[in-house]
Amino acid sequence: MSNLQRALSTVDSFLQSTAENFGDQRRSFSLLELIREVVGSLAPTLEVHQVRCELDVGDDMHLLSFRGALAKVLSTLVQNAVKHAYREAGGEVHIRVRPLGTDQLIITVQDHGAGMPPGVLGRVFDPFFSTRFGGGR
Repeated sequence: MSNLQRALSTVDSFLQSTAENFGDQRRSFSLLELIREVVGSLAPTLEVHQVRCELDVGDDMHLLSFRGALAKVLSTLVQNAVKHAYREAGGEVHIRVRPLGTDQLIITVQDHGAGMPPGVLGRVFDPFFSTRFGGGR
């Protein structure tokens, strides 16, 4: 894919997700397509940090859900893994999807990075809590 095509694809994805984040409504969409779009939009960040994103989605599923919200959650989880899991360049992020019965699914975003010390785990959902206050990668 040429740089121009990548740029057009990135802008297209950005415009689509921006439109969806304002007034997101339930609608039918391909989960595999959504995941590929999210990972594609993060390709420059993944390349700079030398992080590979592996997909294990199985058969494509069509969901009736909030596409923009799901895209935002997936994007944030992958970005957090890239930023916080690996102290140095390199690593992997795995996105796995498994059905749970007939009308639910489990989406797992996993990295094999540094992890969190036990003392931090209890505070992970505290608002504004960070182990890297004022820092970052």
